Amino acid sequence: MLGTSLLHYKIIDKLGAGGMGVVYLAEDTKLNRNVALKFLSQQSAEDRELERFRNEARTAASLSHANISQIYSIEEADDQVFIVMEFVDGTELKDYIKENTLKTEEKENIARKVAEGLKAAHDQDILHRDIKSGNIMISKSGKVKVMDFGLARVADSAHITKPGEQMGTAAYMAPEQILGMEADFKTDIWSYGVVMYELFAGELPFNGLYEQAITYAIVDEEPKPLVEFKGIPEHIVAILDRCLEKDPGNRYESFDEIIADFEKHELTYKKKGKPKKKNNSLTAGAIFRYGIPAIVVILAGVFIIKDFGNGGLKASSSSQKLAIIPFTNIGEDLNNRILLDGVLETMTSKLSQIDNFKSALWVIPSSEIIANDIQSASQANKMFGVNLAITGSLQNIDDEKRLTLNLIDATNLRQIRSAVIDISLENISNLQTESVLQLMTLLEIEANDQITETINAGSSAEPGANEFYINGKGYLLRFTQGDNLENAIILFKQAVAKDRNFTLAHAALGESYWRMYQRTDLTTYVDSATNSLNTARGIEEELIPVQTTMALLFQGTGDYDAAIDIYDNILANDPRNDVALRGLGDAYKSKQEFSKAEQYYKQAISLKPDYWAGYEKLGTFYMSRSKYEEALEPYQQVISLTPNNHLAFSNLGNAYYYMNDWPKAREFYEKSLNIQPTAEPASNLGTVHYIEGNYTAAAEAYLQALELNPNQYIVWGNLASVQGILGNVEKEQEYYRTAIMVGKSQLDVNPNDLLAVTQIGVYYSDIGDKQNSIPYLEKAISIGSEYSTIVFSVASAYERLGDRDKALNLMEKALDLGYPLANILNQAELEDLVKDERFAKIID
Repeated sequence: MLGTSLLHYKIIDKLGAGGMGVVYLAEDTKLNRNVALKFLSQQSAEDRELERFRNEARTAASLSHANISQIYSIEEADDQVFIVMEFVDGTELKDYIKENTLKTEEKENIARKVAEGLKAAHDQDILHRDIKSGNIMISKSGKVKVMDFGLARVADSAHITKPGEQMGTAAYMAPEQILGMEADFKTDIWSYGVVMYELFAGELPFNGLYEQAITYAIVDEEPKPLVEFKGIPEHIVAILDRCLEKDPGNRYESFDEIIADFEKHELTYKKKGKPKKKNNSLTAGAIFRYGIPAIVVILAGVFIIKDFGNGGLKASSSSQKLAIIPFTNIGEDLNNRILLDGVLETMTSKLSQIDNFKSALWVIPSSEIIANDIQSASQANKMFGVNLAITGSLQNIDDEKRLTLNLIDATNLRQIRSAVIDISLENISNLQTESVLQLMTLLEIEANDQITETINAGSSAEPGANEFYINGKGYLLRFTQGDNLENAIILFKQAVAKDRNFTLAHAALGESYWRMYQRTDLTTYVDSATNSLNTARGIEEELIPVQTTMALLFQGTGDYDAAIDIYDNILANDPRNDVALRGLGDAYKSKQEFSKAEQYYKQAISLKPDYWAGYEKLGTFYMSRSKYEEALEPYQQVISLTPNNHLAFSNLGNAYYYMNDWPKAREFYEKSLNIQPTAEPASNLGTVHYIEGNYTAAAEAYLQALELNPNQYIVWGNLASVQGILGNVEKEQEYYRTAIMVGKSQLDVNPNDLLAVTQIGVYYSDIGDKQNSIPYLEKAISIGSEYSTIVFSVASAYERLGDRDKALNLMEKALDLGYPLANILNQAELEDLVKDERFAKIID
């Protein structure tokens, strides 16, 4: 094979061979660099090892860290499958150990760097499962790289190996692995401890002439105490002893704890001025415009995740799971249609609040019923798993309106009982109260003082105000359609004009203004929303609809601590409020406190294990944590349940986008747009065209996105970038200036919006405005210095501004934080920087 070429890779030399395949040194003639190509052995290629091999590429390609060997791509040519990897020109750690030439400080440096690399993998829920000294490389410049994720898998993912099969190299395996138990993060910690014992002691902790003797020693014997070896620092002995506890419960919980113990002793290898690396990563959507324009991500839809294992997450058969189906409008009176939607929304909202007094009841939000076009009890049963449904109709009879309510067994599709409400036209505002009371009777919920107080809380004694409010809620329920949002604002204004102390109307007006901001990105609506909600809080601050809407506003404007305070207050008074639990999850996720976020999402699920909303939030959370492949199944389930859900198709496109499967991403964005044209998939389709080199099509898609929503600065910036490639310099400059103007309007809402701050500085550099660019770039670094993509973007901007020294300094930092070297080498605009001899020293 030496001297031959596959695609644009020329084979130079054979680097080594192992159980899974052969590795060659090759020249990437397209990018003029050396790479390592890993091929499957012929025997492995003929069985299930091919699947494991592909798994290596998929798993390791998602990892980007300075101490992990980078996977560039997986390729197929001449009936062969191979992985293209970073070539590390250096020596395996096992050879250094044999030579016994390393100083204690150098060993500590290696131990710390390996821990940081494995921490990065564990932070993405990826297990290595074959950590050994032969899988750790030390480059000629001293950089430490963890290699060969060939046995890696995502924690809790499906197994490729056969039941009972042991994975890994015997001498480095944990006791529980040998006994056939499940591998987890702590098995990696054990193997790490074995390697570090080998590094510091010069020998393995468990030896034998044959494999059975080694595995027996691991399970039943203790290693030679490290204190018997000369020159090993006490803190290293303590760390390794804990790593090598035979009982996993006595080992470290994570590599975070190991690194923390290293830091306590102020290791001498640390470079002065280097910041500590934190477990921070930008959420889905924050891909910057160099080489790949930013993708605009929407994460919505119903997620159905079948099983979460232990923790009491299975449904109780005694639960009343209810959906209120949109009522039939007999006679097709338009006024009745709006009134019915308003009654539907207020009935659902009031009944949801009664949940606190009837724990076995949960109600599907009316917004989800409308969004998924549920028209029957059988549809609601199929989509949401409800066992009860309310159907009904409204018709005009002389001077009255008659509302008929039917309680349906949604599983067997039989009517259980029904009720009729006749309301005179002058008393139409009483319809919401009467309908809720009748609904409680149908469900056999006995009213008490608390329930009655809950139903009446925040309402108005002014009949005209209530009627305006009900109709306003009807328009707000379908706020994405036509002029409904504008009509809702008008009606809520009329309601509060009739009754200045109408708390719910003030809160609904605040929500309407916030929805208007979300739709238009015009920041003046944020002020209006804040004023309306402050008025509502001044009247009845403890009212839950007021608090949840205010928390929504705080969350949206970046005041996460204020949102958390509100949700905590709600739960103090209403411990069964799953909306507050999911809100806490959102707030902590925004604060980058991911373990807390996941905890609250799961608490919401435990509270209502049959309720889709908790699973949706948890699924969205995993998507934001870069677990894109895991997102495929729930997105596909959304589509199977809602074949015309354009959001689901768009989200599925996003998952494939982040998996670098451009054809699939393009397919699903186009399907989304065919169902309903919206800005997000149009913009993302433009990005896919950009990646594929179809710049004219990219420009057309970006223009379509901006026609649908002109207030997205990222899309303006992407369009400018494309125009530059197409040679339209005047349009390029115009669109960058528009991107800056729109981006600044976002900062009026959230001055610390990291993405907006960074992009504005970048756009100023694109038009050569150094004076305005630098303040934004400096602020971006001050609040985003631990994000590799932020640091890279700012470094690139300084290069365009002519400050090579600053650019190189930041580019080195970006690489230290794990930014992929390939993304730097592939940028045409960075060609001169890459050729700089100082850059060569950085990457050596």
